[in-house]
Amino acid sequence: MLQFFCKSWLVVIALMLCAGGGSTAQADGAEGWPGIQLTGLLDGRVALTDTTRSWQDRGFGKVRYGGDRAGGARGIARLAEAAVVVQTQLTWDLTAFAHLTAGSQQRQAVDAVEAYVAYKPAPTSALRFRAKAGAFFPPISLENTGLAWTSPFTISSSAINTWVAEEMRVIGAEASVATANDAGELSFSGAVFGSNDPAGSLLAWRGWVINDRKSGLSARLPLAALSNFAPGGSASGQVNSVRPFAELDDRAGYYLAAAWAGRDGTRARAVYYDNQANTRVFDGRQYAWYTQFGSFAVATTVDDYELVAQGMVGNTKMAVFPTVTVVDNDFASAFLLASRQWDKHRLSARLEYFEVKDLDRTRDDPNGEHGRGLTLSYVFRPSDTQRLTLEVLNVRSTRQRRIELGLPARANETLVQASYRFFFSTK
Repeated sequence: MLQFFCKSWLVVIALMLCAGGGSTAQADGAEGWPGIQLTGLLDGRVALTDTTRSWQDRGFGKVRYGGDRAGGARGIARLAEAAVVVQTQLTWDLTAFAHLTAGSQQRQAVDAVEAYVAYKPAPTSALRFRAKAGAFFPPISLENTGLAWTSPFTISSSAINTWVAEEMRVIGAEASVATANDAGELSFSGAVFGSNDPAGSLLAWRGWVINDRKSGLSARLPLAALSNFAPGGSASGQVNSVRPFAELDDRAGYYLAAAWAGRDGTRARAVYYDNQANTRVFDGRQYAWYTQFGSFAVATTVDDYELVAQGMVGNTKMAVFPTVTVVDNDFASAFLLASRQWDKHRLSARLEYFEVKDLDRTRDDPNGEHGRGLTLSYVFRPSDTQRLTLEVLNVRSTRQRRIELGLPARANETLVQASYRFFFSTK
């Protein structure tokens, strides 16, 4: 029932986009596509990898592009992403929004990242009410503020927001209330959602990673062929992939959030997330994971520098029984990003730490890890429609599970990337 409700919302949103665009076009006459506003980007990428095999190729690498299957470094040139954001004003108070993506590392040629309807009535008092329903990102990141949930600072997102982009999506409804004064706006929000039961499985069985991929709603994310997935293993029957937006137990999860937006540009967000999953549910291909976390983020400007900091701590469990818990992992990550922009140029640096603590006693499933990442990037904007970015990303990590694949537990990975983004709009 819950899965049917969530999918029905996406169908309703698609119909609203079509209906809204059509009715507005009739009213406004032939002026291109009035009523439907399209914005988007094309991201061409060249990269130089080291020898570590990426998680995308069922390894334990921490970055998007890794070495080949023979263990050699390689050069890569490809279309990293094509994204389109579609918006239409249905009424004065109601807006439909869809975010579509295409890329070389996704299951479907075109997939939806977000699709929702937002309700924003004109305020009639000191309190402002807003709501939205559909599929959308939880209000966690102050780093991914660019078009199509990209970062204006770097190519790769932090480990925290990489995980949000991969496994976190609210497929449900959110309501918020806000009040403003001369200092800024304070808001509180809460959401109820389904279809996020596998959230946490990537952190346990793959670990934290740092990249710029955003999962579409039909995504299947690869896992290494781990021994505990085999018959007789502690997670017997688990396939070597994760469908992050699956509804398995017909339970609703929730989050609560508070945000501050100051007139001086300072912003802060705090979120508590709980997916309320039943850890004993297995659909024949993957398990439900009970995942809770708290996140706090702040962004401000000091002199000419933009600073963004974020921390997250949480726990994820799978197969909890009275006498045994198959997976019980604490996880944590934090980063500090500093950036300076002048004219058409921007320099940014991000330092971060991540870890997973394995609290269970399951012998064939060691999930502990710790590591740190350093990202340096240079952005050049020759025009409003073009962005050139050069990024150097270094990740050092220790994960005992690598030994199962014949690899050393410690890895030191460096990825050098250059991105050319072209932005377009029907405005």
